[in-house]
Amino acid sequence: MSSVTPRLPGDDYLDIGLGWSKQGPFLVRGSMSERVYYLDLAAGNLWRREK
Repeated sequence: MSSVTPRLPGDDYLDIGLGWSKQGPFLVRGSMSERVYYLDLAAGNLWRREK
């Protein structure tokens, strides 16, 4: 993940990787919004986690 820079919505940027989710994708948190997103490391897809 050191060479991948995911684009988060708005002016948000990656704060920290949280680890693997039970559903499979990797979890990351945005710094400004503190929202949690799923990140597909193979495809580079990023989507918001539903609560």
